Amino acid sequence: MSHKRIFNRVVFFDFTETLLDPFIHIKTILNSVSKGRGYQCFDNKSLEKIIKMPANALLNKFSIPDAVKKEVVDEVLVCLEDKLQHIPPMHGIQNMLNVLQVHNCYLGILSSNRQNNIKKWLVFHKLDIFNEVISIAFQESKTPYLQM
Repeated sequence: MSHKRIFNRVVFFDFTETLLDPFIHIKTILNSVSKGRGYQCFDNKSLEKIIKMPANALLNKFSIPDAVKKEVVDEVLVCLEDKLQHIPPMHGIQNMLNVLQVHNCYLGILSSNRQNNIKKWLVFHKLDIFNEVISIAFQESKTPYLQM
């Protein structure tokens, strides 16, 4: 007889800005990619104001044409992947996750970041305790697909 684990609560986290704060790296990468492609760059203060925008609106601020948006996002994600391991978890995350585990919570991550990036980061920072990692990525057709 198979026994399924019963969880008291389900808790999903957004990866970026909840488990880690990649702002300094994203800022550098966005400006580097934009400059390399001849698009507008921003100073720290301006970027802080726009960085929380949805990805498409953010790319519009950089004046990136629709035809190359996916290409630019892929380039940014590849650059971020190289730096991701060096971004520490937010202060107090490990303790909070331990408490949630003690209270028998099902832990998940929902993110637009690539699933393999998230899983590598979790393993590197010894936070690979999540029951599920769901990545909502975008194909060229701009149709979202899930990676679970």
